[in-house]
Amino acid sequence: METQTAAWLTAVLPLVLLTSALAEKTSVYFVIGGSLTLTPPVAPGRISRILWKHDENLVAEWADGRAEPRYSGTFRGRAGLDTTTGRLDITNVTEADAGMFTLDINNALQGERYEATVIHKVPKPEILVQPLRCSSGSDSCTLTCEGNITEAEPVTYSWKMGAGDWTESEQSINISSTEGIQSVTNFTCRMTNPVSEEQSEVHPNPFFQRARPSSRRWLEVFLTVLKVVGVVSLVWALVYFVWRNRDAACPCVGGKGENAAQSG
Repeated sequence: METQTAAWLTAVLPLVLLTSALAEKTSVYFVIGGSLTLTPPVAPGRISRILWKHDENLVAEWADGRAEPRYSGTFRGRAGLDTTTGRLDITNVTEADAGMFTLDINNALQGERYEATVIHKVPKPEILVQPLRCSSGSDSCTLTCEGNITEAEPVTYSWKMGAGDWTESEQSINISSTEGIQSVTNFTCRMTNPVSEEQSEVHPNPFFQRARPSSRRWLEVFLTVLKVVGVVSLVWALVYFVWRNRDAACPCVGGKGENAAQSG
């Protein structure tokens, strides 16, 4: 008897473990008043029957030959079922819609379960600096992407230096004058969760230093100034020359031209 029991456990236990492994839980999030979409993996073959449940309560049901799906309870008027893919869409979601959703296709329970959770949108963050007197004379400083995320988890953080690209990072980052960031003008942080995204205003880099022109750059500037001064001087010289010789070039009244006419 014990031998048969051991043999049975040996045969059944791997199937139980396989079923548990296949029944993966996927976390999905929604905001109250928003929408919730549950998209199952592509079903093999033709779909002839679909059954969605929410905590063991019927949500939507459809069978081949029926024109429209049937919806149950509070999901009537809010749920929509795609009978070709099994996707379930729910609008005007409420806190009561939180819980576990399961799907049955062609009388077979699908391996993926969907745990729906209410979540709030992330707030607009601001960058806080520690120590408060952080300046170019400090050795290092800490920048923190701050905001009330008590009901907005899970939240991820990203940072951007100047006009660079966004890089996912921690909520706080350390910067120092030895990291070669003196050319970065400012920092911006961003909060993201499954239903929203917000970014802070730009914050000036306390270690920013304007690049000093090199000796070659100074030479280029000097030569440019000389060219401008030379051109301006030449123009003024031409104007002065024309002005000084205007009487000689113009037979004005009272000049030599008039005297010549009288003598004639």
